[in-house]
Amino acid sequence: MSKDIVADTNGNTEKLVSSEIPTFANIPRLDAQDSSFFNNFLPSINKVWRGSVLSNSLAVLVVRGTTILLRLIIVFVIAGFATPNEFGRVAYSIAIAEIARVVADFGIDTLSIREFSILRMESERQIYASAVAITKLILGVIIYLLFLVFFLLTRREVTIDIEAISGLLILTGLGNNLFFNYFQACLGVTKIVFPVFVNGVVMTILVVIVFLLKPNIFLMLSLLPFSELVNFCMLSRFFRKEIRFVKEGLYFENISRLLKRGFPIAITTVCVVFYTRLDVVILSYYFDATTVGYYGIAYRMTEPVQFIAGAFSVSIYSHISTSLVNKCHDLRELMRRYIFGTLIYGMISCLLLVVFAPIIIKELFPGYIPAIPVLQVLAMALIFRTLNNSLTAIIQAHGYFTKITIVAIWNLVLIGTILWFCVPRMGAVGAAVALLVGEIVNTILQLYITKRIITK
Repeated sequence: MSKDIVADTNGNTEKLVSSEIPTFANIPRLDAQDSSFFNNFLPSINKVWRGSVLSNSLAVLVVRGTTILLRLIIVFVIAGFATPNEFGRVAYSIAIAEIARVVADFGIDTLSIREFSILRMESERQIYASAVAITKLILGVIIYLLFLVFFLLTRREVTIDIEAISGLLILTGLGNNLFFNYFQACLGVTKIVFPVFVNGVVMTILVVIVFLLKPNIFLMLSLLPFSELVNFCMLSRFFRKEIRFVKEGLYFENISRLLKRGFPIAITTVCVVFYTRLDVVILSYYFDATTVGYYGIAYRMTEPVQFIAGAFSVSIYSHISTSLVNKCHDLRELMRRYIFGTLIYGMISCLLLVVFAPIIIKELFPGYIPAIPVLQVLAMALIFRTLNNSLTAIIQAHGYFTKITIVAIWNLVLIGTILWFCVPRMGAVGAAVALLVGEIVNTILQLYITKRIITK
């Protein structure tokens, strides 16, 4: 008999042979209506900003923004006192750690947001959260060890101390996302805003102290996983006030079923992160760390824009998932407003970066002036990348994970091909051009899928 534990309609739990971790199978899709996608495509967007989604989105911005801002401060401080070659090593190790974290996540973050949005019974949430926690721990440890082996086999440095520290972001990121995804799904991120913000302020002060006393790359970089570890300890306390872990979620059947559910999403997210970070990998193959450093600082300057778009897309995903369950009648109009608002945001962000970012580089980072052309191309790519975040959230909220997987695989092949062609000939600018072309194609494909969803 299976050891899966599920709750009946009265909230009791019992062992069932055919039980499953709650899935998306019964989520309703939108009813077909007569309006087409482009009718009234430019409506006012004031309704998007009302209600709990606004407060939750602002809370997400603060929580995620505190983490991203601290990371940017540390990265830019390191760029300020390190040589472009040294900074290139830091940028490369962080980029590989970002890829490794997504691989270790195995699609569970995306899946858990939607599941937590749907599950209503406390016993179901406890079992699901327990399965997610143990799965993240197992995968995180395995991927971290593989991360270290990768650098031992490929790096020319005598030691991999920088890489070992960057790799810890895999483990801390997986742990924090478990708690964050739960509060995000419940539109309750406001509950954890204050402690995360305070931790960010304290760590920023610590960064300044370390910089003034001893500007060391290893010490400065160590503050990143340390700050995330502190966040993990604080968020776990808030999480345990609402959900406790139970042993039923640790059964092998539940873990294997979770991995099967996350597999198509994992393929998608891994493809996405590969085609967004493959640029650094191929650059490091053809050029030295200095060129990677130029590209790295340009990419990091676009990161705040990507972060805001990503945070908002997570709220879109959670909001639409919940609205589908509740059968909201104005959902199609809401999705149009989300798309239009994201497009305007991307265009404004591109303009600001093109105008002001070169000035910042010339004044604060004169050693990185060759990064300006790269930054300008990446800024144009942001218009499409930010829009793609929202389109992906809409499509995945409807449960069309396979469609997104196909698009992601196509984008990976396309961008990989363009990178192999452009990077040897154009260097860092070629990598940025490849991302721009890839994001444009991605937008076209996802708009087509979204149109069919909205008009269905």
